[in-house]
Amino acid sequence: MLAIRNSIPTKPIALPLYLEIVAVELIHTRYVVCATYLPPNMDISKLTDTISVLSKLSYNHSIIVIGDFQFPRYKLVPTIR
Repeated sequence: MLAIRNSIPTKPIALPLYLEIVAVELIHTRYVVCATYLPPNMDISKLTDTISVLSKLSYNHSIIVIGDFQFPRYKLVPTIR
């Protein structure tokens, strides 16, 4: 779930339904806010797809990712642009 104040204009972003991601574009800005859930038993292909979707969103926007990240089998290493 993602809650945004009514006074902030947003536009929902259509994403694959099998991924647990909700995203909205903040109108008049270059920001996208994403809420995601990554369960502890997540299949590596679903994790790869999730990262791919978030990467594609970042091509044209700055993204803010919030959520519940419970995947202890994997180690994420941040990349610096």
